[in-house]
Amino acid sequence: YFSSMTASEGSDNLKVTNIVGNASLFPLSSIEFRTGLGFTPTSIGDYSDAGISFPLDINYYLPIKFSGFNFALNLHAQRTWAYPSEEGVESGDATDFLYFGLLINTPLKL
Repeated sequence: YFSSMTASEGSDNLKVTNIVGNASLFPLSSIEFRTGLGFTPTSIGDYSDAGISFPLDINYYLPIKFSGFNFALNLHAQRTWAYPSEEGVESGDATDFLYFGLLINTPLKL
Protein backbone atom coordinates (compact mmCIF):
# COMPACT_ATOMS: atom_id res chain seq x y z
CA TYR A 1 0.00 0.00 0.00
CA PHE A 2 0.91 3.65 -0.27
CA SER A 3 0.21 6.18 2.49
CA SER A 4 1.27 9.65 3.49
CA MET A 5 1.15 11.48 6.84
CA THR A 6 1.98 15.02 7.91
CA ALA A 7 2.35 16.13 11.53
CA SER A 8 3.07 19.70 12.55
CA GLU A 9 4.68 21.20 15.60
CA GLY A 10 6.01 24.71 15.43
CA SER A 11 7.10 25.94 12.01
CA ASP A 12 8.36 22.64 10.54
CA ASN A 13 6.21 19.69 9.46
CA LEU A 14 7.20 16.04 9.74
CA LYS A 15 6.24 14.29 6.50
CA VAL A 16 6.23 10.50 6.23
CA THR A 17 5.45 8.62 3.01
CA ASN A 18 5.08 4.82 3.13
CA ILE A 19 5.45 2.29 0.33
CA VAL A 20 4.69 -1.02 2.05
CA GLY A 21 4.09 -4.64 1.12
CA ASN A 22 2.07 -6.47 3.75
CA ALA A 23 0.43 -9.75 4.77
CA SER A 24 -2.70 -10.36 6.84
CA LEU A 25 -3.78 -13.06 9.26
CA PHE A 26 -7.37 -13.53 10.48
CA PRO A 27 -7.35 -15.64 13.70
CA LEU A 28 -11.08 -14.82 14.06
CA SER A 29 -13.53 -13.51 11.47
CA SER A 30 -13.64 -10.09 13.18
CA ILE A 31 -9.92 -9.74 14.06
CA GLU A 32 -7.12 -9.05 11.57
CA PHE A 33 -3.38 -8.81 12.22
CA ARG A 34 -1.45 -7.16 9.40
CA THR A 35 2.27 -6.56 9.20
CA GLY A 36 4.69 -5.66 6.46
CA LEU A 37 7.97 -4.22 5.36
CA GLY A 38 8.40 -1.02 3.44
CA PHE A 39 10.49 1.89 2.23
CA THR A 40 9.73 5.23 3.90
CA PRO A 41 11.10 8.65 2.95
CA THR A 42 10.77 11.22 5.77
CA SER A 43 11.39 14.96 5.94
CA ILE A 44 11.31 17.87 8.39
CA GLY A 45 11.66 21.26 6.76
CA ASP A 46 14.80 21.16 4.57
CA TYR A 47 16.16 17.90 6.07
CA SER A 48 15.24 14.47 4.74
CA ASP A 49 16.13 10.82 5.12
CA ALA A 50 14.76 7.45 3.99
CA GLY A 51 14.79 4.02 5.54
CA ILE A 52 13.15 0.67 6.05
CA SER A 53 9.87 0.63 7.96
CA PHE A 54 8.01 -2.04 9.90
CA PRO A 55 4.25 -1.41 10.33
CA LEU A 56 1.87 -3.47 12.47
CA ASP A 57 -1.94 -3.15 12.39
CA ILE A 58 -4.59 -4.76 14.55
CA ASN A 59 -8.10 -4.36 13.10
CA TYR A 60 -11.36 -5.24 14.82
CA TYR A 61 -14.19 -5.44 12.27
CA LEU A 62 -17.42 -4.10 13.72
CA PRO A 63 -20.61 -6.14 13.25
CA ILE A 64 -22.00 -3.32 11.09
CA LYS A 65 -22.36 -3.37 7.32
CA PHE A 66 -23.90 -0.55 5.34
CA SER A 67 -24.50 -0.96 1.58
CA GLY A 68 -21.48 -3.28 1.29
CA PHE A 69 -19.16 -1.06 3.39
CA ASN A 70 -17.34 -2.74 6.31
CA PHE A 71 -16.07 -0.77 9.30
CA ALA A 72 -13.19 -1.62 11.64
CA LEU A 73 -11.36 -0.08 14.56
CA ASN A 74 -7.67 0.19 13.65
CA LEU A 75 -4.61 0.32 15.91
CA HIS A 76 -1.48 1.10 13.88
CA ALA A 77 2.12 1.13 15.11
CA GLN A 78 5.15 1.78 12.93
CA ARG A 79 8.90 2.04 13.33
CA THR A 80 10.95 3.60 10.56
CA TRP A 81 14.72 3.37 10.75
CA ALA A 82 15.22 6.91 9.50
CA TYR A 83 14.96 10.37 11.04
CA PRO A 84 15.73 13.58 9.14
CA SER A 85 18.42 15.49 11.02
CA GLU A 86 20.81 18.33 10.38
CA GLU A 87 23.99 17.75 8.41
CA GLY A 88 26.88 16.76 10.62
CA VAL A 89 24.61 15.17 13.22
CA GLU A 90 25.07 11.44 13.67
CA SER A 91 22.34 9.45 11.94
CA GLY A 92 20.83 6.23 13.23
CA ASP A 93 17.73 7.56 14.91
CA ALA A 94 14.29 6.15 14.21
CA THR A 95 10.80 7.58 13.73
CA ASP A 96 7.98 5.87 15.63
CA PHE A 97 4.27 6.52 15.62
CA LEU A 98 1.12 4.99 17.00
CA TYR A 99 -2.45 5.88 16.14
CA PHE A 100 -6.00 4.67 16.61
CA GLY A 101 -8.57 5.15 13.88
CA LEU A 102 -11.54 3.93 11.87
CA LEU A 103 -10.97 1.75 8.81
CA ILE A 104 -13.62 1.74 6.08
CA ASN A 105 -13.54 -1.02 3.46
CA THR A 106 -15.49 -0.20 0.33
CA PRO A 107 -17.40 -2.73 -1.78
CA LEU A 108 -15.50 -1.59 -4.89
CA LYS A 109 -13.33 -4.32 -6.42
CA LEU A 110 -10.65 -3.98 -9.10
